Amino acid sequence: MIHSHRRNAKQRGLALITFALSLLILVPLIGVGVDTAMLYIVKERLSSAVQLTARSAARSTTDPSDAARRYFDANFPPGYLGVTSRKFIYRDGELQASAEAPTYFMRIFRYQSVTVTASLNR
Repeated sequence: MIHSHRRNAKQRGLALITFALSLLILVPLIGVGVDTAMLYIVKERLSSAVQLTARSAARSTTDPSDAARRYFDANFPPGYLGVTSRKFIYRDGELQASAEAPTYFMRIFRYQSVTVTASLNR
């Protein structure tokens, strides 16, 4: 009877070690997955804002550059989705935008943010 008790204790110890080691692999993988999903969302919203801005600026009766700036600010405002900085260039119907999207789990690997870009050339 005592012999089987020792066996169960050893098995539980091994299970605990296995669980701890698997967490060392799973937590970073889940973290990278979460960061990747957030970056994808920022990329999609930035691309959508660029497309909407280009259409709206092309239809504008005022200065297209000024209209493009207003439309872009309305569709992708500063700080949207945690973005720290954004750049926007509109020239002759061509539009380029970039944003610094924050990371949450990748900071462990010293990636504080990732630059996301979108452009539209007509």
